Amino acid sequence: MLAPVFKFVFGTIIGPAVDTAFQFIKNLWNDTLKPVFTGITDFLTGVFTLNFSQAFQGLISIVSGIWGGLVNIIKA
Repeated sequence: MLAPVFKFVFGTIIGPAVDTAFQFIKNLWNDTLKPVFTGITDFLTGVFTLNFSQAFQGLISIVSGIWGGLVNIIKA
């Protein structure tokens, strides 16, 4: 008797909400956090090894990660 109600609630309300939340977290990681962390490590490695092209690429990665995060926030 309650099975159809649970199926409806979980299938149409809770399931899609959880899926949307995890998709947002996945996009946040891939488009923002990962490029920023990679950029920071590339920048520091480039500075300490005097490889300034790597340091510059790290800065570009940081900025693109931040930009990706802003785009995701606007999309949400």
